[in-house]
This record gives sequence, C-alpha cells and structure tokens, in this order.
Amino acid sequence: MVAEFHYRLPGKARSQRPGGHHSNMSGGGMIFRRHVSLFASPDPRRIDIRASLRDPAEQWWVREYQQRAAIPVVVVLDVSTSMGFRGMQNRARAAANFVESAAWSANRNGDRFGLIGFDQRLREDCWLPVRQQRAALEGVIQHLRHDSAREAGYEGLAEVPAWLPREPGLVFLVSDFHWPVEMLKRFLENSRPHHVVPVALWDRAEYSGWPNRGFAFAEDMESGERRLIWLRRGWNEEVEAAYLAREADIRDTCQAFDLRPLFLRDGFSADAVSAHFHGVAA
Repeated sequence: MVAEFHYRLPGKARSQRPGGHHSNMSGGGMIFRRHVSLFASPDPRRIDIRASLRDPAEQWWVREYQQRAAIPVVVVLDVSTSMGFRGMQNRARAAANFVESAAWSANRNGDRFGLIGFDQRLREDCWLPVRQQRAALEGVIQHLRHDSAREAGYEGLAEVPAWLPREPGLVFLVSDFHWPVEMLKRFLENSRPHHVVPVALWDRAEYSGWPNRGFAFAEDMESGERRLIWLRRGWNEEVEAAYLAREADIRDTCQAFDLRPLFLRDGFSADAVSAHFHGVAA
C-alpha cells in the first residue's frame, strides 16, 4: 500500500480550482467570509434575512463563503548518477517511493501532480505533466526504481523553473544536493511564487562507519571513478564535519527565502514528511 503524507501551504492558495486548501477565493465553501449585497453577488439562495432586516437602507444581503482551493504539486527529481547510491538505504528506491507517495497524497487531497526529472539535462523519460490522472505514473515509478542509465551532472536544474506551472503551488526538490549550493539559490530565485521544499536524501553510510585507518576503495558516484585511498586518523570526523557544513549551507540558503529543507537520512518516511509541515524539525 502506498504511504500517504499530509502537506499544506504556509499561506492561502491563489487558485480558482476547488480543492482542500485555504484560499481567499469566494465560492461554494462552508466557511463564512462576509456579507455582500445581492447586487454584488446575485445568488438569492444565500440571502440572509436577519442581516437584510437589520439594514436601515433596506438592502438585500447575501452570505459569501470562502472556497477551498486545489494547487499543483510538483516533484523536481534529481536522477543523476549519485542518486543511484546504495548504502544503508537504496537512494533510487527512496526517491521513487517519495514520488509515488507525493502523487498518491496529491490525488487524495484533490490536487494535480507533476514530475520533472533532471541530470545534466531535462529527462523526458522522467517527466509527467501536471494533472490529476495517474495512468502514466506506474510506468515512471518502475523506471525510477530500475533505471541504470543515469548520467552525471546537474545542469538541467537551471531549465526546470521554465517548466513549472504558472499557478502557484507546492514544489518538492528531491536530490542528494551533491552540487554547488549556488545552484539551489538560483533555483529558489527563479521558482517564485511557488513554495519550494528541498528534500535531501542522504545516507549515513556516506559520512560515517569508515575504517579508522588503512586503505579503502572510494568511488565518485558522479564520474564513476574508483580509486584506492589511505584513511588517516581523523578521517571519519573530517567527513562528518564536511556534511554538517554542507547541511548548514543548505539551511542558510533556504532561510534567506523563508523556506525549510527536509533531510531524510534513513530512506523515505511519509511520517517525516508530514512532521515537516507541522513544524517538527528534521
């Protein structure tokens, strides 16, 4: 069974499509907004007799309700070589599980879902237009889980903002973020007015559990280069410190845009994603 997580926008949705999010739009909702004259809202079914009788000008007043709105939910997915890393978790599988859960959660919430994959370019085989139909999703999910034809690079991220929907929505940027933080900053600048949640899929095997000393083989996940290295004393501490510094850079970059990143270190967890939207630190 597909895991579902619960998300919400920090503000009100700006959409005329009915859905499950708070909005400033008037419509067929259940939340009372204000009284307006019958001339401003010619719907006699909503005439408020009491409000009309209290008006000394003897106008007819109707109740106006706040309509909940639907939003587009888009996963921007890094499908580069490093996303195929296998340590304590299978990163490619975790990414596929996130996409599947996001699509299911959006569908359950009445929202439309889309997917944009990138490595050194935009990936047409990892792209779904924003819509509510889920017919094409299963094939893409299987492709993400078993795709071995990954390419190095991250330059395709620069093209993504032009393919995001015009209607403001929720964007998950899913990656290991093993590329310059300046790229993240540029993406956030070009993705306004969407609410972006950077989701870092990290693995504890990347920065802990190395031998204390001795020779070991290390492989660059992007280039595929494998080399024999000497692990000196203090190697573990230096690698972990580098990851902590990287995390701080990502958090600082997001904070400048009033955003919070989500770090998933133990694979995908729907509960962790839900907790993020309820203010629980990750």
